[in-house]
Amino acid sequence: MQDTVTRFVNEKQNGLMLFEMPTGSGKTYQARKIIGKYIKGEILQNIPTIFYVSPLIKNVDDIYSELREDFQDDLETFDASVLRLYPNAECVVKYLRDIENRIPFSITNKQSFKELKQQVDLYNQVSSRGTIRNSTTEAYLNNIRKTYEPPFRRDLVRELEKNCRTKRERKKKLQSKEYSWVKELYPSCMTDDRKVIIMTMSKFIAVNDPIIDKAYRFISYSKTKGALIFLDEFDATKSVVLNQEIERCKDYKFNLVKLFQQLSGNLKNMKDPMSILVGSKDPIDRQSPLYAYTQMKKVIFEIQEEHNLDYRFKLESNEERDKCFLFDDFSLHTISTSDKNKRISIHTDNRTNHINISFVAKDETGNFNRLMQQLKGAINYFIKCCAMISRDYLNDYNDKYKDEKMNIEQAVSTILDQFNLDENINRTLIPIIVNDMSIPVESRHRDIMKTDFSLDGFKYYDFEDDIVHNETTSITMCYFENTPEKFLLSLTNIARVVGLSATATVESVLANYDLNYIKKKLGNNYHELTSNEKQRIKKKAL
Repeated sequence: MQDTVTRFVNEKQNGLMLFEMPTGSGKTYQARKIIGKYIKGEILQNIPTIFYVSPLIKNVDDIYSELREDFQDDLETFDASVLRLYPNAECVVKYLRDIENRIPFSITNKQSFKELKQQVDLYNQVSSRGTIRNSTTEAYLNNIRKTYEPPFRRDLVRELEKNCRTKRERKKKLQSKEYSWVKELYPSCMTDDRKVIIMTMSKFIAVNDPIIDKAYRFISYSKTKGALIFLDEFDATKSVVLNQEIERCKDYKFNLVKLFQQLSGNLKNMKDPMSILVGSKDPIDRQSPLYAYTQMKKVIFEIQEEHNLDYRFKLESNEERDKCFLFDDFSLHTISTSDKNKRISIHTDNRTNHINISFVAKDETGNFNRLMQQLKGAINYFIKCCAMISRDYLNDYNDKYKDEKMNIEQAVSTILDQFNLDENINRTLIPIIVNDMSIPVESRHRDIMKTDFSLDGFKYYDFEDDIVHNETTSITMCYFENTPEKFLLSLTNIARVVGLSATATVESVLANYDLNYIKKKLGNNYHELTSNEKQRIKKKAL
């Protein structure tokens, strides 16, 4: 396996290679030996980082402890090279009480710390009772994860930022006695300093907060580019990506019309942000950010004028309390809770300055569907435009400031900030734009009449009335855009990915990634094992 992985690393800057070996045949053991030799400087010194990722906590814990055992005679080298990365909440629950006495009063006196400590104590009390169900303890942990740990972490970051403007200064602050405990409570602050990073799949696809710098996802992390990534239990990682994306969609919805109205209104009232439009200033240069920005404005203004989008939308009274959704997988489909085959129609009421929405048996005009397609197209244009501007801005910044590198999330956040959108909308758009930037150009479909579910995902729209916005109806869009196949394509576009599993090459789109699709998109970057390599693996497995 070592020879095969070495050949893959030497021949490819990025791509995918799958090892299908029976359970118990030593896949993880072989990966561990490769990592050990890498730490010692014996092999693979042309790659910046090795990641070991598995959906199973046991696999992650085992490889870390066994690798550490391999370095019993040189633990200093091991600890300086390897990081076992945990989710923030799990680290806090495990270590907060142990390091509490070392935390300065300026932090322990904050309300966020007091509330977090109380919840951690409660969790530890509940989890220590053997009669409590796992679902109950998980609910307590989830409450800490979502409600109590983030405010404490934000307060900690503010303390670290006092008198420390740069990442380098904040990093130096962690070396002081006053803040040395941060490394134990948040090991993520050492991510930059380690060449081997071991974690679960759920952590790998989540946001990583290094405390001393802006949070990022590993798919846009600088050390992921050109890295070697072992995905153990490869096929099982798909369900982790899928479930996390579903949870993200539940949390991040946005009002489509409100986004468009904010964007068009702000574009009318603001000066063009020339400082972010790096490169050619020729307005007819189709490759320039300026051209993309100018065309985006033109599209948005034309749609605004055509559909009277200064008006507010309002759902007409519906005595049957029928609930309708729009499902969008390139074409629009109306889904109704009634047995009737409903359609959605709109008409402008100049008396109330509303665009009224009604559910009808037949819509002769098709105005609503045309409006939704144009709104969706405009927002997609905006996303593509921001991706292009962000990419050029990022490259330009990092060429100028080599000591304080900017990451993709920071670049996208900088560009979105110019448009003065709601914070919640920005939070939803940032990962969408980052994902768009991560897809290899050769994998994108160029025929606008075709759709690709694995790259485009789908959207659905809901109509929400509420007493707090009684005179308007929100048209809320939920965007499922990061499919497991899209995630894998993005990852293999920047890194060398080695999939390990007894069923790694099983062709099942339910139990595995769509491998036929992945192979087609990757082309030469899908690395097939030679017949000799397959024979050697088969012999070792017998």
